[in-house]
Amino acid sequence: MARKFLAFVLAGSLLAFTGAAFAADEHSHETPQPPRQKWSFAGPFGTFDRGAMQRGLQVYKEVCAACHGLTRVAFRNLREQYVTSMLEGIVNFEIKVTRLETRWKLSQNRGRREQELIAAQLEQSADTTVRALAALTRKHLAPE
Repeated sequence: MARKFLAFVLAGSLLAFTGAAFAADEHSHETPQPPRQKWSFAGPFGTFDRGAMQRGLQVYKEVCAACHGLTRVAFRNLREQYVTSMLEGIVNFEIKVTRLETRWKLSQNRGRREQELIAAQLEQSADTTVRALAALTRKHLAPE
């Protein structure tokens, strides 16, 4: 019991002296503090400079967006006025598609035997669209 008490007292005194040494060392060389800045957006009633925000967005879109996304920007952190103005700017429209042009790409990198197996599997479907896809696959089989 006496050993434990002695070890405890020694550990405590060692910590006390070490802490005092670090505290003295911290103030031995004063580091200059940077001057305080007064930002327009500081505090609960701060406002953002709209022009600066637009310039920042332009720099982001032209320089940063190629490599960095905005995935870490939370929607909840945007100001309500900004969100409202962005939502008002959304335009809804519909386009009627009259013609669709494309290249044939279904199973294009597979051999003829694999394409035939795929078509056979698609033909077993109950869905008429899938069966039509099977017919198209057979129509465009790779040459033997």
